[in-house]
Amino acid sequence: MSLIVLTIIAIANLLILFFLLLVVKPRTAANRLLAIILLDPVLAMLLILAIYYKKADGYPALFYVSYLYDLLWAPLLYYIFRLILHKGIRFSFQRHILHFSFFIAGCLYFSIFALQPEAYRQEVFAATISDNYPWQLSILDYFTIIQAFFYLYIIYKMARKHNRDIEQVFSNTQRISAKWIERNIVLAFFLCAAIYFPTMINAKSMTLYLIFVPVCSMILYCYLVYHAISSPAFGQETLEIIKNSEVVIEKKEKKQLISDDEIHTQLAQTLETVLVNKKQFLDPDLNIQTLAEQCNTRLHTLSAFINHHYNKNFFDYINYYRIEEAKKLLSDPDQQKYSIDTIAEKSGFTSRSAFYKAFKKNTEFTPSEYLKQTCPAVK
Repeated sequence: MSLIVLTIIAIANLLILFFLLLVVKPRTAANRLLAIILLDPVLAMLLILAIYYKKADGYPALFYVSYLYDLLWAPLLYYIFRLILHKGIRFSFQRHILHFSFFIAGCLYFSIFALQPEAYRQEVFAATISDNYPWQLSILDYFTIIQAFFYLYIIYKMARKHNRDIEQVFSNTQRISAKWIERNIVLAFFLCAAIYFPTMINAKSMTLYLIFVPVCSMILYCYLVYHAISSPAFGQETLEIIKNSEVVIEKKEKKQLISDDEIHTQLAQTLETVLVNKKQFLDPDLNIQTLAEQCNTRLHTLSAFINHHYNKNFFDYINYYRIEEAKKLLSDPDQQKYSIDTIAEKSGFTSRSAFYKAFKKNTEFTPSEYLKQTCPAVK
């Protein structure tokens, strides 16, 4: 009885999230696609209950749709994250066919299955909770697992690349970071393993499904929906800077840049003036385009110089100066009346978590630990 209650709560939770995504503003295409995906675990839980209580043969449409939805959610999730990361979806008939090939194969199978005699269909329904699990459904299950993990992998790689790209351009990445996507995909990977593999090992493990699917669905989709709604969309200016930073330097120009000592010296001196004397790094919205304009050089030239000369991306390069400023402020007796959060803000950081992470990365100490070592009298 408790499993039924848990399943009903999970279904209600997912339906609430479904309607929330449809009505929340801005009504983006990504949120609408995500709302459609939420129906997948709802149908899966309804099917599991029907099979568990031997009612599946009375609801064949539920059986078909639930299986097909399992083959649909992974490519849809891929499209969702492409929209969230503003990668765009190019119209290509062949590409779309490829993405939904498993789903199309499932449609063909169930079209043939629906034409079989009723006795045969009921026999298949009954076999789903027996030791003689139908081989046709086993193949579909393996397709589902392969497709799910494949798309989780390429989405994770896409989010990682996005995060690396923005760290080449912005000194403050919190508002446009895709770290939450990486975390969501890692969570989805383990939850999919928890849901799929027990039933592949033991076809009778419906009880495990009744536990894992409701709990995993509530955890995964609540986390995903929260971030999909709360994460702000990128502004047009942000997208233009990212696009401009992706200009590839010609090999000849790149080699000349790396080997030309005069260019190194001039650019290093200019950066010293802008960052050390003028302290432009204190601007939390500083980006590489603004810095390139102040240094009177091209964006991708400055990016290549920072990467090769300092062996840092733009994000880490600017944070190095901010942490040096924070260390001075922490060691200054006149500044010790201020809290660490205030010191972080004065150093150009917009959040406590970003400051602590950067400080630990540059000094191997937290701000409190550093303060105790440099100023033992301060508690």
